[in-house]
Amino acid sequence: MVMRVVLILLFFFAGNVLAALPARYMQTTKDAAIWSQIGDKMVTVGNIRAGQILSVTPVAADYYAFKFGFGVGFIDKGHLESVQGKQKVEDGLGDLNKPLSNQNLVTWKDTPVYNAPDISSAPFGVLVDNLRYPIISKLKGRLHQTWYQIRIGDRLAYVNAMDAQEDNGIPILTYHHIYVMKRIPVFAIPPPRLRFGHSATK
Repeated sequence: MVMRVVLILLFFFAGNVLAALPARYMQTTKDAAIWSQIGDKMVTVGNIRAGQILSVTPVAADYYAFKFGFGVGFIDKGHLESVQGKQKVEDGLGDLNKPLSNQNLVTWKDTPVYNAPDISSAPFGVLVDNLRYPIISKLKGRLHQTWYQIRIGDRLAYVNAMDAQEDNGIPILTYHHIYVMKRIPVFAIPPPRLRFGHSATK
């Protein structure tokens, strides 16, 4: 309970901290749980495998913050270290600078996330079920499978379309729809003709 309260407080201050402090790439030392605020609760939203690189910003003595979808994710500081060797984030086509599309994916089970659009590539981690996450783009993999390209901690990751579905969103009435509905006079719609067994309305 205390940890959740601390994480919620961190979430409120993390936006300002992410803008103020310089982020740096660090590497996970072991499989690490990640948290984010969903609604009014701080919940576990997945995990990141050992050896993965992501851009983080220190926000407290025990946690780092990173970009997670449209919000902020948190990871335990003890699960990170400086990047070992000459590893770096791959982005040969500049996809990290692309704006997010207007589409999201929705996970319907614990969903594996990969380092490349290929099932045989190294796994990056897992997103929990029932999570909505913004995508950068859809693309075809080596075996003509559809993949969703996403951004986690200023690095690219990929979700197979067989493991998640595209979010169609909620239909919204626009001003145009309301205006057209408003112009139709109520008296122009004839009342339904009713048949009652005990009356003469036929």
